[in-house]
Amino acid sequence: MISFLMIDLVANTLIYTGRTSGRTLPRPPEGAYALAVNDDVLRDNYTPEQGPINYSALKTQMCDKIDAECAEIRKRFITDITGQDATYQFKLLEAKRWQSGDDPADYPYLGREAVKRGMALADLVAEVLATGALWIGTIDPELESSRVAAKKTVLAADATIPAILAAAAVDWEGLLP
Repeated sequence: MISFLMIDLVANTLIYTGRTSGRTLPRPPEGAYALAVNDDVLRDNYTPEQGPINYSALKTQMCDKIDAECAEIRKRFITDITGQDATYQFKLLEAKRWQSGDDPADYPYLGREAVKRGMALADLVAEVLATGALWIGTIDPELESSRVAAKKTVLAADATIPAILAAAAVDWEGLLP
């Protein structure tokens, strides 16, 4: 079963709510779109004052959406497997140590990778340092600050569909260099 909100495209306001037993959302009427929502967003029993939408649950879902979108953008730049983030940090640490003149025998990651890739350690160090500077100096801070700010904006938004959806809209592509 899929719970959904049918939203007016122009006003970004609720037309109606529903649940479908199928695997796809119903076809929206012209000028509208269907937004799949978690089951707890729609109230089965509600007072007229409450209305059919649990706005707190909708805000939580939109915060989860922001996290998921940010994660997808990050996957364009990093390998998303368990432990890989630590590996990147160790490689960057080794590259910085090499740059400062430490003993080359102390580079288990970069030393082995340079051999297996058939490249000079100095070239690999330059590659790792450039990638690290781009990721840490530009891309990830922009993504992270935007992710956190968007979630705070969603949580502070008025309990209306237009306010919540507008707060959850992040132009991730516009953040990239």
